[in-house]
Amino acid sequence: MLSRPQAAAPLRHDALPPRLVYLMGPSGSGKDSLLAHARARLAAAPGVVFAHRYITRPADAGGENHVALARDEFVARRDAGLFALHWESHGLCYGIGLELDLWLSKGTTVVVNGSREQLPQARARYPGLLAVRVTVDAAVLEQRLRARGREDEADIARRLQRAQDPTDASVGEVILDNSGPLARAGEALVTLITPGPDPHDGATLQAACASRTVPTRTSVHSPPWPTSSAPSTKPSGTT
Repeated sequence: MLSRPQAAAPLRHDALPPRLVYLMGPSGSGKDSLLAHARARLAAAPGVVFAHRYITRPADAGGENHVALARDEFVARRDAGLFALHWESHGLCYGIGLELDLWLSKGTTVVVNGSREQLPQARARYPGLLAVRVTVDAAVLEQRLRARGREDEADIARRLQRAQDPTDASVGEVILDNSGPLARAGEALVTLITPGPDPHDGATLQAACASRTVPTRTSVHSPPWPTSSAPSTKPSGTT
């Protein structure tokens, strides 16, 4: 999150360097709200696209604006190679369409709502991606899960346990704390999406948000689209 409340900074509207921004974090951490904030702030910025996910969940289920598919439809598209990335979690199937590759090849920066366990496969396919892990205090996470009313007590307990399971942050991840006001973490995400110094640079992040990165200088400007046409694997993961 941002170190202190401040007015939204003017955005640059020139062309952005193409890359994939891969947002991930436990269910209830506020990824949908962060993406909505960033989408509104970057609506007039050319060269930025927020990818919709294909999910085997009803369109009116609440949460993100996704493309709803029946399980048979999802499996047919997966087997036809129409997903750049796909995974399963909590009994649902999630996919990012193959249009992702086209957008990146056209020089567009693409922001996706990804899976923590899918990250190794995503990095193998898009070696230049910027991984952003959203974290939230346990008490805040429980409050948000209960407030949205989508899970029963058993589901909430499982999600809280999974969020607390130790998962080592991989090299180059940006850790974004969303325990406080949405505007703070939202503006930090906008800073990471828009052009500027390498967001893996500690000085850049210190000025932009009260978060941390796993030490690295991996460039986020290397070509993020696949260098081969190898099909995506089918791992299980968490959203």
